[in-house]
Amino acid sequence: MNVKVVLDTNVLVSSLLSAYGTPAKIVEKVFDNDLILVCSFHILTEYYEVLHIDRFSFNAHKVKSILDFLEENAEMVNPLKCTIPMPDEDDKIFLETAIYAKAILITGNKRHFPEADFIQTPAEFIVEQGWNR
Repeated sequence: MNVKVVLDTNVLVSSLLSAYGTPAKIVEKVFDNDLILVCSFHILTEYYEVLHIDRFSFNAHKVKSILDFLEENAEMVNPLKCTIPMPDEDDKIFLETAIYAKAILITGNKRHFPEADFIQTPAEFIVEQGWNR
């Protein structure tokens, strides 16, 4: 199926917090190569920083495995800057990457992004893909 996706960091974090939740299903599809994850250097850096935050207490080996996989398998891009105003400018890199790669941006915080069909919550994405059955 080869759908391109950009995962907001909150989706990756949620997948680690709940192995049976919708975000975990999406991340599993990335690991199974059923989805093409698109990243930029800045996104991978944010993943690295957030997954190493002490309060999460994620298993260091699991985090390393995930980050290694993403680094080796993600489609890396260097997106163009966009001038769309955002409530949180730190989230702009996810929007820019999705626009540049013509990918679906999956986020748990749609309110941080402009209204657009290619920006979906994990639940919306699962339904659109027909994986909710």
